[in-house]
Parts: sequence; structure tokens; C-alpha cells
Amino acid sequence: MICDSFIFNEYENENQITNNELNKFSFKKYLNRPLNVCYIGAGYVGGTSRIGAGQAAELSFIEKAVRKIASLSRNSKIIVEKSTVPCRTAEHIRAILNANQIKNKNNNNEKKLLQENINNIDIHYLSISRSSSNSTLNEEFSNSENQILVDNNTTESSIHFEILSNPEFLAEGTAVNDILNPDRILIGGLQTKEGIEAQELLSKLYSYWVPEEKIIKMGLWSAELSKLTANALLAQRISSINSLSALCEEVGSDIQEISHACGLDSRIGPKFLNASVGFGGSCFKKDVLNLVYLSNYYKLPEVAEYWNQVITINEYRKSRFVKNIFNKLFNTISDKTITIFGFSFKKNTKDTRESPAITVVLSLLREGAFIKIYDPKVSEKQVKYEIMENCDIQNYNEYISRTEVCSSCYEAADCSNAIVICTEWDEFTLIDYKRIYNNMIKPAFIFDGRLILNHKELKEIGFFVEAIGKKLNF
Repeated sequence: MICDSFIFNEYENENQITNNELNKFSFKKYLNRPLNVCYIGAGYVGGTSRIGAGQAAELSFIEKAVRKIASLSRNSKIIVEKSTVPCRTAEHIRAILNANQIKNKNNNNEKKLLQENINNIDIHYLSISRSSSNSTLNEEFSNSENQILVDNNTTESSIHFEILSNPEFLAEGTAVNDILNPDRILIGGLQTKEGIEAQELLSKLYSYWVPEEKIIKMGLWSAELSKLTANALLAQRISSINSLSALCEEVGSDIQEISHACGLDSRIGPKFLNASVGFGGSCFKKDVLNLVYLSNYYKLPEVAEYWNQVITINEYRKSRFVKNIFNKLFNTISDKTITIFGFSFKKNTKDTRESPAITVVLSLLREGAFIKIYDPKVSEKQVKYEIMENCDIQNYNEYISRTEVCSSCYEAADCSNAIVICTEWDEFTLIDYKRIYNNMIKPAFIFDGRLILNHKELKEIGFFVEAIGKKLNF
């Protein structure tokens, strides 16, 4: 089986080949060969400006990929959406393809593509990197009847495109394993003869390594909405347990005991019930806000408000955590040194997008603190980039002058007033905290924002310990 992996990247033009363990596939770089299955992938698809800024999906790079396909296609194709996109994006893709396709008078038999043997399928992957374009998913994108750019009347000899939605469910830090051992593969298509045949064809492709019972065929719009919903539900679980962690801090309950008790219920399960300083990453906030935007567009304000509360609680959890640091350090952190352990949004990745650590660091800098940061994977350049992107530009130089990125946890904690755990790196559970305590300014504080440390042992060493969702009285 031949897979054409052509990465259309506006900045680098590089060929990206991943997961060599799938040795049934070979990769070549041809864009205009007669391919049968074409995957469209994009990175972050959050809107940044204009209509729906901060909530709607920005689809200009998806459009670029689709126009590229339409301009070069000489035969019929199955077009597969891989990115997390709003519901009914496939209609927009179909409109662009139909409006820009090449008419081929010798193409009467192209629809027979869907009946070809799987071993003869060529696959093409077109990926577009995020640009500075301002296009957003606005009201036009939700009503395809009015969005066709030019006359899309096709003839029997026109090239035929069948659109499928095949969202990915990869988690950062475990992506290769998620590819090899997926929980499920969703294949959404129109329930027409051609759509069903296309679904069957893609299903056979995945059957090379995915068990049949994990390949789920469904409606096109259901598949598109399923990915948004999955991320929203995961974010909702985190915000739910984090909201309860605040209550635990007030009444003296232990959020870990509550999470364990609830997780034993087979209807609930234990996953994503770990209280923390908050969720981050490029997906959760973006996808929840996209649901908020769609709900508002379809005049469902109660639904929009429900999902918006997931984000509200996440921001509240971060601000409450910072407020507790301020209060415990005697209501002033000006000129004090605070060490941040972890800057990525979760362990086993260097991704810092929407990391709770960014909010914590900037909040402390605004109060006049000196910050020392240690993360085993995040570079000094990336830390400075996130500070620049998230602070007022007039404060950037001052903030950078009070921020130091260290090469070890011991260097970062030296002469510090407090340590703040922002990322749950395993390394932070193996540190010699007696050594760290001896080199800190007394009283020495630890604020565990991930509930990964042995609080009793830290207390015995001499630390003043604060943890999310607990009142530590020992």
C-alpha cells in the first residue's frame, strides 16, 4: 500500500513521516498523482480575531488544503477530515471541491473508485500549518446552502468527491501508542450508496491493525460532533472535580479520598478525576468554547452557558490557587523568590499551550515576585515566548528580568521562599526534598498543584505544605 505523505507547510515545506511501526505503509511525496484517499489535517484550529474570536474555529488553512486538492485532482477521491472541526464542516469542504474541481470528460467511470480492492488504494495526506489568516467559522459556515462560492452544478462526467469524517483521538505523550492501540476509530459519512461504500473502504484500511469491533461507522455530522464532545466531556470532568476541591478546602474534606470513592463506581470510573491547578493544552479550552459558539449560533443560550461554566471553573481554580499562595506568604510576595516546578501543561510533553503554569507565573510576576522555573522538557526560549504572548507588551522586559529558567530542580529551589508544583512530572516525586529544604529561605513553603507529593513527609522535613482540595492538619 502506498501512502503519499505530502505536508503542505507554509513555513517549512517539510516531509513528516511518523509511526514507522506501521510497516505495511510506504511514504512517497507526490501531490498530483492519481490518489484515491486524501486525508486533510491541520494543527490548532482556534479563531483569534473577527467574528467568534476566541471561540469559533479558524478554517482558512482547511480551505487552502481543499482548494489544493480540487485544483490538482484528475480522478475521484475520498476526502477524509482528520482535524477537530465544527459540526457540518464537511458541507463547506464539499462546496469548495464542487466549485473548484477540474471537469474531466473522460471521467465517467471514476465513481467505481469506491469499489476498488483495498490493496490498490493510494493514500495522500495534506496538512496545512496555522497561518495568520483571520477567517473564522461564522454564521455562513453553518448554513452550506448559502456558502457556495461559484456555480457548483456538476455533470455526470465531473470528478466525484466523497467526504468522510475520521477524527483523531491522540493524547500528547502517548500519541504513537494511541495510533497503534486506539480505543475506537470513528468513520462518519453520508448515508448514501457512495458514502456507505467509502466508509467500508476506509474501514478496510484500518482493519490492517485495528480490531473490527473498534471501528465505528456513523453519520457524517455525528462523527464531527463526537470529537468536540469527547474533549468537552473530559474537560467537564476535570472542572467538576476541581470545583469540589474548592469546597473540600473549606469544609476539611480530602478531594483525593472523594475522587477515589467516586471512581470506584463503575458508572463513573476513576479517569480524569484528579484535582489540579487546572487543565491546559491546545484542545480542551478550544473545543469547549467551540461548543459554546455553536450553541449560541443555534440560539441555545442555556446550553452555551452550561459549557461555558467548564471554562469559568478552570479559570477560577487557577486564580484560587494563586490567591492561596499570596495569602500563605503573609499577603505579600513582592521581592520574594518563588520556584515553579513544571511549565508544560502536563507531564511527558514539552507543549506549553494554555498551561496553567502560565497563569500562575504571570499572576506572581504582577505581584512583584522573582520567578525561577524548572521543567525537564521546556526550553528557556519557550518560557519567554509564553510570557511574551500572554502579558501586556509594556511589561515584558520587566517580567523577563525577574524570571530565570534553571537546568535542575535544585538550582531552581536554591534561596527560594516557596515551591509551586504546576506539572505532574514523575521526577518531582523523586527529589531529595531534605536537600532542597536546607537551601531554601525559611519558612519554606510547598504548594502542590498536582497532588503528587507525600505531604506528611514534607511536613516532617519542615516545610509548610499546601495542597489543592485538602486541609493538612498533621
